[in-house]
Amino acid sequence: MLFTEVQPVHAAAVRAANLLASALDPVDTGVRWREGMAWRSESCPAYQPVDPCVDPADYPPASTDDIVYYKPSGFRVYDTCSSRNVGRDIQRVVRLADAATSYAMANELWTGVGTKANPYDTPTGDTGITNAYLAGTSATVITDTAADPMEALGILEEHARRQAAGQIVFLHVPPRIVTQLGAQLRRIGNLIYTQTDAVVVADPGYPGTGPDGSAGTPPGVWCYATGPVIKRVDEIVAINEASVTLDRRTNQRTIWAERMFAATFDPCCHFALQIS
Repeated sequence: MLFTEVQPVHAAAVRAANLLASALDPVDTGVRWREGMAWRSESCPAYQPVDPCVDPADYPPASTDDIVYYKPSGFRVYDTCSSRNVGRDIQRVVRLADAATSYAMANELWTGVGTKANPYDTPTGDTGITNAYLAGTSATVITDTAADPMEALGILEEHARRQAAGQIVFLHVPPRIVTQLGAQLRRIGNLIYTQTDAVVVADPGYPGTGPDGSAGTPPGVWCYATGPVIKRVDEIVAINEASVTLDRRTNQRTIWAERMFAATFDPCCHFALQIS
């Protein structure tokens, strides 16, 4: 039997509601972020009431402005094929890497699997540091009870808004939460919002696990709230050099594409809540 080669359905990224679509672009686009980043948080300002006729006795409490460190992560996709089809297969791994970018970034942001495997040292002398991630120890667990998922999402947003002194917050949820709430959320373009304009990120890379890494109590799933997430995504690099990809014993070539990324938030505003 003759099997004619045809084109498959090409891998393609979803551009709506996921982390890549929802996260903010950085202002400082030209920095060398791949080597690591550090910044002072502005997500949790502190304040005090002031009487214009009376000098305050002291300054307000210090804002949470500790230096935050972050080491970028990356991912790679492979393809093994006959050495006679290299040109076409390079485009295949590039498509696969582009399609998988949001999932890989979201899964790292939620689980911290990459940063936990590769802790780093900071210039201040701290050792064994990992990036902040959603299902991590910096999350404050909310124990408030709610009558339904929408109320629970509102409680999550409310805690984060208070901590952020009213600034924009992101709610990170598995996709099943968004499909369940439906019309109670608003979609504008590729973004999903609550009625009070919190950004709802529903990425399939979010597994719904709790701050200790365990699954929620059925039928519950864990959701998180943070300040805005900023994304940085490198160009896709495809590796095709024969010296590193070709196995001459089998005439097979293993090629791959890889991409660096960063998905950052300020850990001073970081809450977790299990939603049923």
